[in-house]
Formats: sequence, structure tokens, C-alpha cells
Amino acid sequence: PHWIMGHSPKGAVTVRRRIEGAGEFEVTLNTTDGIIRSINLGGDFFVLSDLDSQILAPLEGVPYNRSSIQKAIDNVDVSKIIHGLTSHDFINLLF
Repeated sequence: PHWIMGHSPKGAVTVRRRIEGAGEFEVTLNTTDGIIRSINLGGDFFVLSDLDSQILAPLEGVPYNRSSIQKAIDNVDVSKIIHGLTSHDFINLLF
């Protein structure tokens, strides 16, 4: 899809990907006008903490670009929420 090439997705987009050492991920991302309206994460990964409040909720309302997403989760240690997943891998999962 075009959004992988750097354009914001329109409507809902679902991406499935395996990240070695972390598991299978399915991300459903809904954007409007380049803003993340909702994000859902499913798969066979191991959750260590509250995924919704610590990672997903802070991304709602954030512009859909790497720098804005990085800033929104800058103080979050993703590996303490999802076993084996780094912040870098999480952001790459969204793009």
C-alpha cells in the first residue's frame, strides 16, 4: 500500500508481521488527515504490563509519522510492556 512508502493511510489498515524474539503482531491502524484516530495490537506476543494505557492510548491523536510517534512513546520502555520488543521494532511495525 502507498502508506508504507511514507504516505498516511486513509481509513483502517491492518499489518501482520513476525518479530523474532517477540512474536506475531497484527496492527490495525485508523487515521484521518494524517492523525492516528485508533490503534489496536493483537497477536501471540507476551504482554508484561498494560498495553492499552502505556503504548496504544498515548498514540491516539498523534500525527502519523516516525518522529511524532517516537516522541509520544519516548518515556516508555516497550520491552517492559511486551516481552522481547524494542521501541525501535515497535515503531518499525507501524511503518
